[in-house]
Amino acid sequence: NIYNGFLGKYITCLSLYFLTHLDAKKPLSGIGQEQHETTTWPANYQSPAVIDICENARVKVYSIFCKLGFEDLPGLSTLDHVTLAIVQHYLDMKVGGVWNEIENELKQEAIHPVMKDMDGLHTITKHYENVSRQVALHQTNILDKQKK
Repeated sequence: NIYNGFLGKYITCLSLYFLTHLDAKKPLSGIGQEQHETTTWPANYQSPAVIDICENARVKVYSIFCKLGFEDLPGLSTLDHVTLAIVQHYLDMKVGGVWNEIENELKQEAIHPVMKDMDGLHTITKHYENVSRQVALHQTNILDKQKK
């Protein structure tokens, strides 16, 4: 059974990390990103969010579950299902993290977008924060069902 092997062990490790580190504004910030101050980068440098994808196995787990599906997976514990809620929305959360980096870099460089661009940026970042909050609510519901 694939879930009891590598993926099961990996999901358990992710569960412990995600349960203690979910933040609606930056739900997928890796340790490297959290330790890294907002800095402006030349165009030929990769941002911390992009570097995190290369150094982190979460994208691989996301890719595997995109092939396997996210529903009706036998053999997963409640904690695994809580983690799977984040894995399912990994791409949304990662894109939101990139937009947060863009917003922070604009502030750092004292660039003030025109009102239409600022409204768009605000709408985009709020959308991804809401996705994170919805995932957190779904996780709470999973845990509440287990308690009953």
